[in-house]
Amino acid sequence: PSRKQKEAPRRLLQRVPVTSNTGVGNMDDLAALHEASILSNIELRFRMDRIYTNSGPILIAMNPFKWLPIYGEEVIKQYHNRPYGSLEPHCFMEAEDAYQNLVKTRLNQAVVICGESGAGKTETTKLMLQYLSVISKRYEGGDAASGMSMGEKIVESNPLMEAFGNAKTLRNNNSSRFGKFTSLHYTQKHTISGCHITNLLLEKSRVVTTAEGERNYHIFYQIQTAKNIASFKISGDPNTETYTNQSGCTEVVDMDDAEEYDLTVASMKAVDISDAEIQAVMSIVASIINIGNLRFTSSDPTQLDGSTSGILANACSLLGVPVAAMQQALVTRVRELPGGEKVTTNNSQAESISLRDAVSKSVYSKLFDWIVVRINKTLDVDPASNPQFIGILDIFGFEDMKVNGFEQLFINTTNEMLQKVFNDIIFKKEEEEYTREQIEWDKTVFPDNDPCIKLLTKKPIGLLPYLDSECQRGMAASEGADLVRKFNKSHNNDQFYEVCGPSTVWRRKDNTRTQAEDFLIHHYAGPIIYTVSEFIDKNRDALFSHVYDILAESSVPLIQDLYPPREDDVAASKMTVGNRFLGQLNQLVKMLRESESRFVRCIKTNNTYAPAVVDKMSVLRQLVCSGVMAALEVRRAGFPSRMPY
Repeated sequence: PSRKQKEAPRRLLQRVPVTSNTGVGNMDDLAALHEASILSNIELRFRMDRIYTNSGPILIAMNPFKWLPIYGEEVIKQYHNRPYGSLEPHCFMEAEDAYQNLVKTRLNQAVVICGESGAGKTETTKLMLQYLSVISKRYEGGDAASGMSMGEKIVESNPLMEAFGNAKTLRNNNSSRFGKFTSLHYTQKHTISGCHITNLLLEKSRVVTTAEGERNYHIFYQIQTAKNIASFKISGDPNTETYTNQSGCTEVVDMDDAEEYDLTVASMKAVDISDAEIQAVMSIVASIINIGNLRFTSSDPTQLDGSTSGILANACSLLGVPVAAMQQALVTRVRELPGGEKVTTNNSQAESISLRDAVSKSVYSKLFDWIVVRINKTLDVDPASNPQFIGILDIFGFEDMKVNGFEQLFINTTNEMLQKVFNDIIFKKEEEEYTREQIEWDKTVFPDNDPCIKLLTKKPIGLLPYLDSECQRGMAASEGADLVRKFNKSHNNDQFYEVCGPSTVWRRKDNTRTQAEDFLIHHYAGPIIYTVSEFIDKNRDALFSHVYDILAESSVPLIQDLYPPREDDVAASKMTVGNRFLGQLNQLVKMLRESESRFVRCIKTNNTYAPAVVDKMSVLRQLVCSGVMAALEVRRAGFPSRMPY
């Protein structure tokens, strides 16, 4: 490419006066549709606390950073049984539309909620679940055993999921660090009969490292306020624990960790988790806190620092494993050679710390999966093999960080595939409109991100399958710049891929030159530079077998559930994060295509959490990243200006 980066062509935009003092609730009614008219309309409505606006099949939800009186029982009554579009746009209207369509058509329904951290995805998800729960309860009786309806149990499970899956970040005090698809099952009488939760891509690295000003998962702070803290063998002060004190932030404004802990325990009981199971879960969390405090000497890397030997004993007691065996395992590495021969080598201090953190991430990740399975055991009780459902997908939005790594590649692949579903739905609606109006149009000019998806996912040389194949090469696997060179060779001529490096025009977000370990992908939301670091290890995501075997022989039943005896078959050994992730993602996309889907795009109005403040450039960027502007391109490719006649 030329040394000067090309700017997008600028267009002269026609000035369009807003048609009413309140703007328009559905931007399809705007005479001219472009970035300026969209931004002007949603800002005008936001100033009047009208935070919801429709744009075709999209509901744009602006985060007001204050509580508005538009969610109570009276509002639910207003929206129930009302036709779509008869009232102001609202997340309740989307939930009601999904419910009415389920009743009328008997087709499965789906709502995709996305946006960046702090945009309000979690709250919007909870509000829609609350709405569906309330209207379902009007047609069903309570659970005789607990007095709670199934819908209420689903809502009550939220504090548990948030405690283990949410954390304070710089952008959001209660940020979901995983994707969640909640499928509400319905009976023939259209009442909620059960629920199944699918979790996607938990951010495991947060367990062991937190950025300055952020926190670990909420549960690590909540547990330190527990009344029975002595049984957990921890200090009770997050400022003294390695996994909770490294960021300089241990408290969240307007969040009482003691109250939140009580809510978490109550939530566990609401989904029928027994007192013994609650104690076991919290003991495992405490063991991870203890593991984080372990130190290794630099003079003799094969020895644990004497000052932390008691901490190891506490961790092993909580995990139900022998102290001596675990101590030996943490300072060594055992390699299994073909033929079954084992070679043991001593770790360096850095390798022992890395292994310590790997154990913590593995245990927490498996515990989180167990919690989801345990919730499903209580909620997924519909006897039908293939029940009708309304699914709500709360998913991480498109990310462009200061340094984009392994996690961002997977997050943005998810959004790229969801955008394809989104584009196809918009395209279908446009096609129906032009057919109804008897207008000739060219289908080939509509934007299509399918080539980008193939670059990322198509076998054998799509980036993610290529990464999987490298993982199978064992010690010979390429990493960093070597892996990027292979990517460059395979995709140098792809229009959605760019080779990076000091001699190219591409710059990182801090305006420094890109390096040999960088590559660029042209996503639908814009170009993103990725830096390859530890991609192989993160994709393998395997705990060393000698440590796994110790945990598998634990005397604690819950740990035994988390670490069943190792599978010796080849298929299990080849399973990577990429394998699992693409499998889940393809299944999710298939389900969305088979359902009637609608989209909610949550927008963070400013970065200071201030009410009544709109950062226009930030809002415009989010509209681009959330696909709203991509939908606009679909309209532009046809006939964007529309007047009634």
